[in-house]
Amino acid sequence: MLKFVLKNPFEIPPWGEENNLMLHWFGLTDSYYWFDFGDVKLLRYSDGFVNQYKLNKNLPYNDYQFARVFWDLTDIILNVLNPIPDSVFDNIRTFGDFESYFRSLSDWVENQWNESDEDFENIYLQARKWIDDRRLDFGYLIGAPNLYFFKNKDKIYIRWIADYKDENGIYIWETMKGEYVIEFDKFISELQLSIKNFAINMETQIKFVLENSIKNVFIDKKRLQENNNEFLEEVKKYEKILSSVPEQTDWDDVLSKVKIIKEPLS
Repeated sequence: MLKFVLKNPFEIPPWGEENNLMLHWFGLTDSYYWFDFGDVKLLRYSDGFVNQYKLNKNLPYNDYQFARVFWDLTDIILNVLNPIPDSVFDNIRTFGDFESYFRSLSDWVENQWNESDEDFENIYLQARKWIDDRRLDFGYLIGAPNLYFFKNKDKIYIRWIADYKDENGIYIWETMKGEYVIEFDKFISELQLSIKNFAINMETQIKFVLENSIKNVFIDKKRLQENNNEFLEEVKKYEKILSSVPEQTDWDDVLSKVKIIKEPLS
């Protein structure tokens, strides 16, 4: 599901000033990464964008530290595992319903909101929190896609909107919007495999750096090993992810706010 290619440590730009260059654990996770959703490779740049900016045509994917997406997934995973009941999910059951719900949220703010902070916090924010809590944060990317994970019954509905253009009018991402539905058990097993593969590759990456020097680049090898051990502890949690207890949600309250947004009073 989540694919990556770690960069060779010698090819990773070091951090710091010219006479004080360094590499740390986060920097060593520098990679190309993307999501495989069936036939779609999300975070693959469009051909036009690759050609315009002379990107790597062999790996035309997002180029960033893989640790970032790992941490951001970890931040939302318990929310993702918390199933959304039919009464609420029916409001976004299809991709069209999903887009319509966002239009309802915008319409409420523009035409129904009385501009009180209390109503904004207690109605609007609560009516979208259950969606935002399941959004993977790509705020560090230019033209960041919006990627959501919704569990309903025994399935995960993965949806994305990535229809951004650069200043020249070139679409940044190859696939601008879509949906991928997968059985919950398969989603979990694929996610666990992706995280395990990352851990294995980082073990190799760290071992290489501990055994080799990079000219003019300082590496705190003791701290590097400590950071990787901390990371491996986080990885272990994914092995028993299904035994984790998601935070409880008052779905009746959520539904009441959704109804206000979708059916505003005249």
